Formats: sequence, structure tokens, C-alpha cells
Amino acid sequence: MSDSTSKYLGGKYFLGDASKGFDCLSLFLDYYRSLGYDFPKEWEGVNESNYADLWTHDNQKAIALFEKFFLSLGEPIDPAYFIRDDLLLFKAAELRLFPAIALGNGNMLIANIEGPIVVPFRPYRKYLFAVRRLIK
Repeated sequence: MSDSTSKYLGGKYFLGDASKGFDCLSLFLDYYRSLGYDFPKEWEGVNESNYADLWTHDNQKAIALFEKFFLSLGEPIDPAYFIRDDLLLFKAAELRLFPAIALGNGNMLIANIEGPIVVPFRPYRKYLFAVRRLIK
């Protein structure tokens, strides 16, 4: 496991406050910032300090907003050709919308209720709907 991944493992899950733990968005933002990617401070009135409220009060709006946000980043990549550090986006009824970070060797980094963990890509492959390359 690389240093960019290992610093997240064993951490806790916490919605909306990266100082207490990581959720899907804060893990994603922190990981790519550590690689030098710059994000807008706000997108459609939502920022890092208020997005948890949106998820809590209007889940459907949050899903639509974050899908649009993720799809606006980087460049689209054919799902058959993703590489380490590409953003993988999954969507299904039971999964709603969640981002993952490709790690190589068939694994990816996600944040779930247990905190950031490494999971195999294969069981989720059928839910992959987009791949974005943020780091060139």
C-alpha cells in the first residue's frame, strides 16, 4: 500500500467534518489535494462546511449535485482503461452514488461506515457508471 493510501486506513467515518473522520467526499477531496489537485471552494452554493446538511435534509438533491460535481472534474476515461488514482463513480439503487479511488491491483479506496477501507473492484464493477482522470 502506498503512503498516499495508508494514511487513511484505520481512520473513522464521520459525515461532514474531516477533522473527526472521513466520509466519501472528504476522503476524495483530501486524497486528490494531497496529489496536487485543486478544487473549487464552492459548487452551486455547497461547500465543505455545509454539504453534510444537504445530505441530511435533501438526499436526492445531494445525489444529483454531487454527481454533477464529480462529472465536471478531470476528463472522462473509458472504464476499461482506468489506472491508479483515477476517480471511479458508482451508482445503483442500493448504493446511491459513491466515489472510489482506483489503487491498482484490482483494488480501490472508499469511505464507508467503518471509515476508509480498501476493497476489491470486481464486486462493484457492474455499478460503475463513470471514470474520471484528475491527475495526468
